[in-house]
Amino acid sequence: MSNGNTGPNLRMRHQMTFSVAEFLKGLPSHDENNFANFHTDNGNRTCVKRPSVYLPTKDYPSEQIIVTEKTTILLRYLHQQWDKKVKSSKKAVRMYSYRINRNYNKFSI
Repeated sequence: MSNGNTGPNLRMRHQMTFSVAEFLKGLPSHDENNFANFHTDNGNRTCVKRPSVYLPTKDYPSEQIIVTEKTTILLRYLHQQWDKKVKSSKKAVRMYSYRINRNYNKFSI
């Protein structure tokens, strides 16, 4: 059984280590002169990075602006279903009262 420290695994690990070391060789962190202009006051950072801000270059009509809605999709759906139910029940009551009135008028002559 191989424990991973011999054969192709060891060679691959050696190649990765070598290539990473080779990559890091030319980076500025190895050159002390790159940090000559960096000054700190009691360990505080001298530069404060401001957050980036999006500045639009075009003025879009208000219909095309994406906004979040105050009600969720589920609540909006439930309200629509409730409105349909109320409307159909009102219509049923009107139809029922119309039939009663029509029948009443037939017999009242």
